[in-house]
Amino acid sequence: MSDITIGSKPPPIWVVSRQMDRATVYFQEGIRQQTLFNHARAAYLFERALRRDAQFLIAAYQQSWSYIAQGKFPEAIDALRACIIKYEDLQKSFKIVESASEMETIPKEASLCVLYESLILFNALLVKTEDKSSGDWLLIEYLLNDQTLPKEIKKREVLVRGLLGKQSLVLETDEGKRRVGPRELYEKCLKSLFINLASNVLCYFAETDDYAAMKTFFLVHLKIIASHRGQESPQLAETRKGLQINLAKILLEVRETTECRRILEELFQEDPNDKDVQRLLDKLNGLN
Repeated sequence: MSDITIGSKPPPIWVVSRQMDRATVYFQEGIRQQTLFNHARAAYLFERALRRDAQFLIAAYQQSWSYIAQGKFPEAIDALRACIIKYEDLQKSFKIVESASEMETIPKEASLCVLYESLILFNALLVKTEDKSSGDWLLIEYLLNDQTLPKEIKKREVLVRGLLGKQSLVLETDEGKRRVGPRELYEKCLKSLFINLASNVLCYFAETDDYAAMKTFFLVHLKIIASHRGQESPQLAETRKGLQINLAKILLEVRETTECRRILEELFQEDPNDKDVQRLLDKLNGLN
């Protein structure tokens, strides 16, 4: 059979059908690799599916989760961006695999935008720990100029200014109105970001007991917090402590006892009366 060349005429319908069938095969195998927590292999297979059929956007959506599991946030952002821009294609491609898979309902466009925005923030803050100017550029470029995001999503400019430490804000509190300085606003944004990501990402991996992905995510969270060591406010210290306790739970689950003990003993020195820390130490000691 001669090679098919691309010209002014579209390829025969049987060629298109065969390409879509092949894309589905790659997709299903990618899903199988995800269930085995082989995320690097899964991401590769989803890429193969997209090469067969560029409109098969459900592969890009699943690929984004495998990238997140590996801590490859720029790649996850790109995959999600394609899903938002071509949301109709995402819906169509989902219907192709809907009956043949155990996937849940297709994600809503709004939830894609929230996850996309959160990952952009997260990636920008990670970059800031290594290169502040590049991290600041990412915040401004994506959140202020990226047309993928709906204009109504959050108070975007306030969020950016807060994360850049360049804006104070008047907030309503129980004691009345109070001006919050750039540092406190930054910490509120940081805490809000972690809560957002926890609800969007950690719950996804918790449902499948993907402990390796959760461990990666907690470690990256803590890397951002670590860049503020020596200038932690009580609020930021509380956020760090919560992340460390959750990481210790994961390490205990996967029996990485040495690192788990190091974290728990550090937390115990900070607060010997913390019941969560004491309970986890008791559980850890019971393994030995």
